[in-house]
Amino acid sequence: MSAGRGRPDRDDPDAAAGRAASLVTGVTLAAAFGLLAAGVDWFWVAFPVGFGVVLPAAVAATRDRRREARDSRSDADDALATLRERYVAGEIDEAAFEARLERLLATEPRREAVTAPERAYR
Repeated sequence: MSAGRGRPDRDDPDAAAGRAASLVTGVTLAAAFGLLAAGVDWFWVAFPVGFGVVLPAAVAATRDRRREARDSRSDADDALATLRERYVAGEIDEAAFEARLERLLATEPRREAVTAPERAYR
């Protein structure tokens, strides 16, 4: 949740799955009832297609994105930990540490890069 706003955060994976489910539900209902209003006899097909095929696919797609984001974060955390260990062990000096830290932060997503300098010095 966003701080103080009472709304789901845009990057929250559960909120993304909820938005996808809401969108698919709305489109499925609109399609089904639109077909019914148009007098199409097979309007009911929209329900099993929308809720049985499209909805699970949309939720699975948001889960795949969440898994990819988690994996990339753990790779960045591992690289940061290794850099920090090398600095503490004296293998690299402060200038090299800073240069490599900046290069590492340049490859991280924006949301992660904001907190990375704080993590580097812990």
